[in-house]
Parts: sequence; structure tokens; C-alpha cells
Amino acid sequence: MKNYMGTIIKSELEGGVWLLKTDSGETYQLNSQDKSIFKEGQKISIKGQVERDMISFAMMGPILSVKQHKFI
Repeated sequence: MKNYMGTIIKSELEGGVWLLKTDSGETYQLNSQDKSIFKEGQKISIKGQVERDMISFAMMGPILSVKQHKFI
């Protein structure tokens, strides 16, 4: 697993997609069972894994499965 730091963003594409915009400018589509992380504008540190075998209709970036998180 890798650490990612950035800001939670919501895109209205396809009915709503939650994204992580990292401090280095990368964008990941979030996959999490814990819906408490979905707060637009929230700074966050995520420990997770990019899923290479998953796709979505939104196609907003690689899918990041969240294993742990901490609000900053």
C-alpha cells in the first residue's frame, strides 16, 4: 500500500463521483466502504492501493481503494 495526500473533490459526472486530487496534481477516483471520507474540500491522507483491474463509467482517473485514512 502507498500513502496519498490531497483534497477530496466531488464531480457531478455520471450522478456523482468522489475524487482525490493529490498535492502533486494526480487525480484518483475513490473506492471506500467508509462514506465518512466523502466531504468535499477536506484535506486527507489516504493509505490505499490503485486497482489496475477495476473500471468505472466515470473514467476520471485510476481507482484508489482506501484502506485507511486520516483527515488533516
